[in-house]
Amino acid sequence: MTYAGDAQLSNMNRINDKDRIDLAILVEKYGSDVLLSEGLNKKKLAALIGAGIIAGTTILNNPSSCINHDNVEIEANNPYGINNIDYENILNKEKLVREYISDILSKHGKTLDDLQFNPDNIVIASYQYEYDLPLLLAQLQIESHFGTTERARRTNSMFSVGAYDNGKDVVKYSNQDASIVPHIKLIKKDYMLDGKKDVDQILQNFVNHDGKRYASNPNYENDLIKTRNSIISKYPGLLNDYICLD
Repeated sequence: MTYAGDAQLSNMNRINDKDRIDLAILVEKYGSDVLLSEGLNKKKLAALIGAGIIAGTTILNNPSSCINHDNVEIEANNPYGINNIDYENILNKEKLVREYISDILSKHGKTLDDLQFNPDNIVIASYQYEYDLPLLLAQLQIESHFGTTERARRTNSMFSVGAYDNGKDVVKYSNQDASIVPHIKLIKKDYMLDGKKDVDQILQNFVNHDGKRYASNPNYENDLIKTRNSIISKYPGLLNDYICLD
């Protein structure tokens, strides 16, 4: 079997209507798994689907984590200025994040009304900065129980940035939402070393370029892995490369 070459796939703007049709037919006929096994990179496939070039497939086979498309209205000019397929995926992730947080909070006698931040903002930030959403959600849960701890309410630092074990707080934000993007930038620059490390690597050793740990807890990596895996097992739709389409 054949499909459009890498040179075409690398430039979305140069894929003509014929290539779009050919790719859509290939996905419908063989499925995304076969395309991947034949050498089509998963990231490229996700990009093609997200750009609306390929429709009618999912990268992961768990549609139960997808919302019913019939119940979602997609505005012609959505508020994020992105294509409607990406917009629909964001709406799906926002729904799943709220479901997950609500479920965890309920076990401690709390609800979404107890939050002082907008859960949708962690979805938008992860999309904007291409950051692993399950990891972001896991850290948010571990560090401040979704911003509900006394310290997080006092400093608005939901990810414990600037919060030392001796009780000293050196970082404060005007509101909890304001702590999301700086945290992502910090992790990507100082811990992922601007792309030199991926999620799996930092989960094995969560240290920055100076060798300093993100948290003093010696079991921090294991706790993160366990929490992140639990999130993914319940809601695989939160993965960045999970494309939820009809």
